[in-house]
Amino acid sequence: MTAVDAHLHVWDTTRNRHPWLDDEPDLRAPFLPQDVESHLVTRAVFVQADAVDGLEEARWVQSLAPSWPHLAGIVAFAPVEDRAGLIDALDALADLEHFVGVRRLVQDEPPGFLTSTGFVEGLRELARRDVPFDACVRWHQLPELVDAVAQAPDVQIVLDHLGKPPVAAGYDSDERRRWSTALRALAQHPNVSAKLSGLAPEARPQGPLFAQVEPFVREALDLFGPHRMLAGSDFPVSAATDHHLEYDRWFEWIRDDLGLDDSERSPVLGGNAERIYRLAPVDRPTLR
Repeated sequence: MTAVDAHLHVWDTTRNRHPWLDDEPDLRAPFLPQDVESHLVTRAVFVQADAVDGLEEARWVQSLAPSWPHLAGIVAFAPVEDRAGLIDALDALADLEHFVGVRRLVQDEPPGFLTSTGFVEGLRELARRDVPFDACVRWHQLPELVDAVAQAPDVQIVLDHLGKPPVAAGYDSDERRRWSTALRALAQHPNVSAKLSGLAPEARPQGPLFAQVEPFVREALDLFGPHRMLAGSDFPVSAATDHHLEYDRWFEWIRDDLGLDDSERSPVLGGNAERIYRLAPVDRPTLR
């Protein structure tokens, strides 16, 4: 059995500056491809980690390819809301062999950012170039993301971390019901897929992780279906939480504990990432 990790980070803090790591003592050290040990994952999509210089970050990851055979794609930063900057970035990123998509973190942007003229036009530019966009938002931003998607219906959107649902508040909370309503509206757009990733940071430190996240995951699977869901580790961020989520354990749980049959496990654990990011094809055994 093999899988594609659709959401992996690496960084070298001796080469690139990541200001957000200043407040993350458990993550400040370099995390490199050799720090990832897996018996299940044979291919990985690197997702930008918000370096000061996003283009340099992508170029650095591309330079790792000769010694990182698992690298299948690079989702790089680009200033989506800045048309001139976006075009320049996309032109430069097109020179990278493994470039497959763009992410511009929006989780901390003010209300109105996602529906601003500049951002929506940026999404349309990505659509014109057939470049997928990873949307990293918090759950309360989902209604605004729905409005943005409606204005840019041709761009392939990948929702990171199920929209960071309010796992800590509990499945019976009002916050969860608001997340559910917005996620249902988003799932009605066929150009949107979602990642089963990054839920450990949203959970309560106390209590078993999988018991907390399972109802959220099952609801997302019901809404998007197994052919619009991608499995990702969110390494090393999810591993650095109090749950100390082991790399393979997340993929094993998706494979074994969600009741998916072979025809459903295969797309979630690899096929959807290969299709959406148009990863170079490889021979892959049937998932068992």
